[in-house]
Amino acid sequence: MIKAIIVDDESNAIEGLLWELSKFSYKVQVVTTFTDPELALEYLKEAQIDCVFLDIEMPIMDGFTFLEKVPNRSFSVVITTAYNEYALKALKKEAIDYLLKPIDSDDLKVAIHKIEKQVTELYSLESFEIMLLKFNNRQSRKK
Repeated sequence: MIKAIIVDDESNAIEGLLWELSKFSYKVQVVTTFTDPELALEYLKEAQIDCVFLDIEMPIMDGFTFLEKVPNRSFSVVITTAYNEYALKALKKEAIDYLLKPIDSDDLKVAIHKIEKQVTELYSLESFEIMLLKFNNRQSRKK
């Protein structure tokens, strides 16, 4: 299951995305939502999540500034915005997808598939690293 949060200054946009994500409730669990990006940043210091659905244009802090404040990002980012002019910048910030509001169900389905793939690859890599460490420890003991 993908654990996600939503960061958007518009509560109507959050409700709309929650409704769209409810169709994928067996794949995505929205842990919490934020209309204040500062509170979301505080939450991310402690929480382990797989994805942030992030709006770009917010009055307190824009989405790109938000991403800059998370230097060691271990989660996927899906940009959700009403503006198409930020797509290139979103790619440069390593967003996994870029969804235009109102969010299309088919586009969201593709984004969720990308997140699943990235999460699976991350867990596979971590499992491989653990296996190598265990193997290396056994070899060290034999010497």
